[in-house]
Amino acid sequence: MRMCIETGGFERRYHMSHDVFLRLVAILDITVDIQKSLNSTSGNGAITLVTIVAVGIRFFGGEKINRLRIYSGWAFLWRNG
Repeated sequence: MRMCIETGGFERRYHMSHDVFLRLVAILDITVDIQKSLNSTSGNGAITLVTIVAVGIRFFGGEKINRLRIYSGWAFLWRNG
């Protein structure tokens, strides 16, 4: 996501400004269990609330799961799918 912001592609990819995206993240009532998140990532960093919202927006916008897996590093989510 940082690269997307730095290269000016955030608004094209998410169809909103980064400030609006952060407001959306703040509005949503999503709780992340850090320990379960760490357990699911095989030692990689925990899944953050920002990542959950970003991937959700991309998914509901029609992005293919394989591309989401690449962008987010969430290969573990679709191991069996």
